[in-house]
Amino acid sequence: MRQWRVMLAALLALGLLAGTGCDDDDDKDTTTDAAAADAGTTGGDTTGGGADAGDGSGDGVAAPADPDPAAPAAPAALTAPGLLAPADNSRWLARTGSYTITLAWNPVDGAESYLVVVNGTERTVNGTSYEFTGGIGIYEWRVAAVRGTEEAWSGARQCTFYVM
Repeated sequence: MRQWRVMLAALLALGLLAGTGCDDDDDKDTTTDAAAADAGTTGGDTTGGGADAGDGSGDGVAAPADPDPAAPAAPAALTAPGLLAPADNSRWLARTGSYTITLAWNPVDGAESYLVVVNGTERTVNGTSYEFTGGIGIYEWRVAAVRGTEEAWSGARQCTFYVM
């Protein structure tokens, strides 16, 4: 029986066997704490157990690497330009058959250029206004802020030019 106890004590000390409750020795704890067993420890160890991958959590999983502080941050998504003029559904009285129309919009942070579409015709513009010569009629227009292949479109507006 003595050899059995020596072998049991050795296995317990090596952590190869959870406590059995058979130990008569009152000064040794050979029972397994249920929480410690769930955490991967034995013999009453309640320190969290498990392997530590260097992040201090004891979960065996390494923390994600910090992003490179020297790397440039990703640019914020473009926003649509706010249209300024002419006002939506505005009507203009023309004195002649042709005149210059100026479209204007707010600048967008990060925009490299703007696409302007007037009645289906698209133009690339580097500033925040576009002038074109028009005649009597209804004009629908909208503008997109552009950065590379990214575009952010405004809503459409209409303006009407007529002669009395």
